[in-house]
Amino acid sequence: MFEALIEDVVTRWDSELELLVRLHYFDNEIISLYGIPELEIPPDIMLNRFELDLALGMTLVLEPLRIFTKEVQHRNKVTLACVPRNLDRLITQLAPGSFATRLLGRSAGVLELVETFQLSFVSSIN
Repeated sequence: MFEALIEDVVTRWDSELELLVRLHYFDNEIISLYGIPELEIPPDIMLNRFELDLALGMTLVLEPLRIFTKEVQHRNKVTLACVPRNLDRLITQLAPGSFATRLLGRSAGVLELVETFQLSFVSSIN
């Protein structure tokens, strides 16, 4: 039996996660743009440092979920037997504290919010 090539299909989920990744990638540039009055950026659409750091935290939490969903959607493989192992790996990756080092030095309160989200997310998976 031949296995078909598995193509990565870009979905809205992927594009929204990629937006968060790019937002974090350019966070210093975004903050510097706010200081240019000629751009007349409305204050209600400006993201502050806390919100940009929170976007980073969300990418850290959501990336393992993206990988998990891509792994279990392979239609040409028997995935049901692999799901428990993949779920265990996902839960381990999402355990509160797993991103503490990556969020070190970020805005106060971001780590706590991310860990609260992680805890809630892991509870819903269990």
